[in-house]
Amino acid sequence: MLEEIPTSLKEVPEIEKALNIANQANLSPQELDKLHGQETLIRDRRGQIAFAKEEGKQERKEEGKEEGKKEREIEVIIRLLKKRFGEVPENLKNQLSYLSLEELENLSEEIFDFTNFDDLSNWLTKK
Repeated sequence: MLEEIPTSLKEVPEIEKALNIANQANLSPQELDKLHGQETLIRDRRGQIAFAKEEGKQERKEEGKEEGKKEREIEVIIRLLKKRFGEVPENLKNQLSYLSLEELENLSEEIFDFTNFDDLSNWLTKK
């Protein structure tokens, strides 16, 4: 029987409750060891969950940065096209949104070889 519950075990309310019940039920040292093992497992799982949550936040943050870069690249391309050929048709703007960041970067260089929107449309068709 435990006379006092160790501080580390009090951190997990479920284990503290279980140990209090165990003390009341006069569990054997082996049974108490088993409870301690379960507490350790619960603490490990909580750590894994916290780590996974943090990893997920980082991934979403990185995806957001990537998406922001892509949106800025699309804006630049549309401005360049508008300056060179006039108002960009909506269907071409929509097609730009399906390109990867790398494809958009390549397009930003190819624009200077285009003579009209048909050239852009042909380039997009090849993608």
